[in-house]
Order: sequence, then C-alpha cells, then structure tokens
Amino acid sequence: MRDATLLGNLMAYSTQVALLVALGAGLAARVRVDAPAVRYVYWRALLALCLVLPWLPVRRSVVVAITDTMPIALLPSSSIPAGAHVASAPLPPVIGSHLLDRCS
Repeated sequence: MRDATLLGNLMAYSTQVALLVALGAGLAARVRVDAPAVRYVYWRALLALCLVLPWLPVRRSVVVAITDTMPIALLPSSSIPAGAHVASAPLPPVIGSHLLDRCS
C-alpha cells in the first residue's frame, strides 16, 4: 500500500513539473527576452517553483456518501399510454438540489 501511494505521488509530482516546465518554456519562447541575466533569473525562479511544488497546499475532493435511498417504482412500458408525454427534469439540477436538501 505504501509503495502504491509513493508511486502515485511521484507520478503526480512528475506530471506537475513537466506541465509547469512546458508552460514556462512556452512563455519564455513567446516573450523572447534577449537579456541573458533576465532569462537566467526566470529559469531559476521556475526551478525554485518546481522544487517548492510538493509543499504547496493540495486541493482535496470531498466525497459525499448517501446512506439512505428512496425506492423507485418502475412501470412496465405497456402501462404508459402511447401518446403520453412523460416530463423529466435535467439530472444535474435534481441531484444538486437533493444534495443541498440533505446538507441543510
């Protein structure tokens, strides 16, 4: 378990550093600073940011567990008349309002 966590953290850090260096290189190519001293400071600052990256705060996702469920009665398709219009609400607002009702 420890090895899997370590490997996952290493992969996340490597991906973040690669993305940061790629964006930094793209910005450096776009700006085209000719002064070597400025370029040197820029790349040193990018290196410092990459080294500090593991200590920056991480956004954590919150998992909400719904413990009780409401039974849903399923009707056979033969019980719905042929010309009837079945009204349905879009799913994300319904789930959001349900979660907000549960939180309060």
